[in-house]
Amino acid sequence: MRWHCALLIVVLVASSMRAQEQTSAGAAPVYNISLLTDSAPDFTDIQSYLRSITSQFDTPQEKAINIFRWSQRLRKQTSYPTEDGHEVLDPIFFFTSYGYTMCGIISGIDNSLWLNMGWKAHYVQLGDHTVCETSWDDGNTWHMFDNSTSIYCFNDRNEIASVREIERNPLFYLQNVPPALGTNPVKDISDHNGWRWGADHPVENRRTLANGVDSFKAPNEILEDHLATRWGRRYVINLRPGEHYTRYFKNLDTDNPDPRYYRPLHGKDVEGKHNKNIRASGVWQYQVDFKDPAAQQQIFSASGVKWTPDGVRGPGSVVLKVSAANVVTSAKILLSGSGLKASVSRMAGTRWDPINLTNGNAQLVDEVAGVTQYLLKVELDESGVLSRAQIETITQINRTSLPPFRVGRIRSSCASANKPIHCCSRLAF
Repeated sequence: MRWHCALLIVVLVASSMRAQEQTSAGAAPVYNISLLTDSAPDFTDIQSYLRSITSQFDTPQEKAINIFRWSQRLRKQTSYPTEDGHEVLDPIFFFTSYGYTMCGIISGIDNSLWLNMGWKAHYVQLGDHTVCETSWDDGNTWHMFDNSTSIYCFNDRNEIASVREIERNPLFYLQNVPPALGTNPVKDISDHNGWRWGADHPVENRRTLANGVDSFKAPNEILEDHLATRWGRRYVINLRPGEHYTRYFKNLDTDNPDPRYYRPLHGKDVEGKHNKNIRASGVWQYQVDFKDPAAQQQIFSASGVKWTPDGVRGPGSVVLKVSAANVVTSAKILLSGSGLKASVSRMAGTRWDPINLTNGNAQLVDEVAGVTQYLLKVELDESGVLSRAQIETITQINRTSLPPFRVGRIRSSCASANKPIHCCSRLAF
């Protein structure tokens, strides 16, 4: 893992040096650097994600199949995550931090992807299951995808079949399954020898093709106005001086699951007997030395305090902002100074919750868990002084969204223009 981190740091440093050279030479400064790999999509935002997984293909059907494939790779079949009483429905937030859900939610997330492709979408309620459909020809043809039980099928025109076509001819579902899904030949709806091998635990969950086609028996409700999935998240790692973010390709509490390292699913760890290798961990380090005048550039805001060689002095307050990219699971706070009290806000400062400091230390879970950013306000009394602040934030990461870096040739390409530069570093495996 250290080698992987070092690799990223080298690329970032090289890009920064290039930016300084270009700036000193009179060219436009380099910013908004993106690191992309050949082994994972671009999760910056939903349009970047779709462009990175579909631009290699020519036809809408090929693009749709690859969207299905990545939804398949980035999720596990189980209950869905919720935050602040709402299902996690944003694709970027879901794919980067969670990666586990059920049929209704993944169908909604897929629908948001179809809509962002400029296509139409259907939310389809079957007898005991939920799937989605898309149309890339303005509703003339429809095409069913099921990322919950991991299947799509073809009609007799070699097009991905719709729900209505499967209703009329179940053999499409039983026999016209792509070889990539690894199914056996199936004779009819009573033949249980064909398995949806892409499904999670097909034997225990009776994931046979014959069992699956039962869900498509008419009548089925095709909804054109049940498209309530929300999107708009951006996945950006903004590191300021004094900040470091390490993403690990495993969860750091492997030997003994610890709630400080995961978002509970119905009060439990999502990883269990049937669900493995779902979550990874991130550690966001944020340190501010208030004795350094440059610290004024590292804080979110300040009110009333005086900046001195010994740190900031009261009365007044200082607000620090942590933007942790992935969903936060816990945080540790260490404040060095005297005459201090602290509070935290997970609601952009509209509400502040006091935290208990013991010798300047605090361990936060519920106060910050479930968000991607929070504010820490430190209030100083008339004799108060704050010399240093250290914040360690733990995040949960969907392991399958991380690029598996391996030893190989690195090539980077950057272009200069009077606009933000998109800098790409790719690893050749």
